[in-house]
Amino acid sequence: MVDVAIIPESVSGDYRAGMLSWRTALRAEGKSPATIRAYLSASRFLAEFLVSRGMPTAPQSISAEHIREFLLAQPSPSTARIRYMGLRRMFAYLLAEGELRKDPMTTVRPPKVAEDEVGRPFLSDAEFGKMLATCKRRRPPLFVDRRDAAILLVLRRSGLRRAEATDLTLDDVDTSEGLVVVRHGKGGRSRVSAFDAETAAAILRYLAVRSDHAARGETRLWLSIQGAPITSGSLAALVRRRAQLAGVRSVSPHQLRHAFANDLKSRGVSDETLMALGGWRSRTVMARYGKAQQRERAIDEYRRLTGER
Repeated sequence: MVDVAIIPESVSGDYRAGMLSWRTALRAEGKSPATIRAYLSASRFLAEFLVSRGMPTAPQSISAEHIREFLLAQPSPSTARIRYMGLRRMFAYLLAEGELRKDPMTTVRPPKVAEDEVGRPFLSDAEFGKMLATCKRRRPPLFVDRRDAAILLVLRRSGLRRAEATDLTLDDVDTSEGLVVVRHGKGGRSRVSAFDAETAAAILRYLAVRSDHAARGETRLWLSIQGAPITSGSLAALVRRRAQLAGVRSVSPHQLRHAFANDLKSRGVSDETLMALGGWRSRTVMARYGKAQQRERAIDEYRRLTGER
């Protein structure tokens, strides 16, 4: 969770109070921790930007122009769009609560994102194989290698979001049936996804060393060396670390989810099945994930049909 206390001290008390109140409202709405984190991060980054530029931070003094300058300063169009969505929700909340007379977001248009930006850069099977190979070095600590291999395969073969994988408990995984239960998916929705025999074997190898861990009584599936449950940030860090060890450019958990979607699409899985397994609600969003790999899928399909390699 974003700590409101870490935003600059020079930010107005009204802004800080608004963030605290909004956080409470988001929790009451049942928003997932990941969604709350994303929304509050947008608010915090705006506060830091306004202070750095000497702009007002009292909510009623923040203008559309201030927000446009903030969005232009973001590292990429997709980042700007994500933060735009968070700010739109925050200012709408403050307006509804009577903290604002006018919503500054009304005239701010959402940043445009190239249709194929989602899902780039593409993570190939070869690159994933190299990442997985770093977990088979047969060097201490064996626990970390087996855990990381199981996590990589669950993300890649089941399409779980980072927060969903982090929240898994021992009871959520059935290796005999190849099923994983997501109890707290996006929007609080639950679902069941599946995984293959390789993933089941990796989970079983991890569980074998986990049974000797001092914290083996912990219900959460993924443990750190110290025994605490793996956090969402730690999970993302271990994925990046495996990519670095493999000599692969930086990889995020979400790219493994994209690769999962692309793989199923290339195998002819229906949109309805893919949406059910991956927890997507929008066909548009789901289609964008695979857009960057459409050319590769078309070439593979041509070669399969013609028998040419």
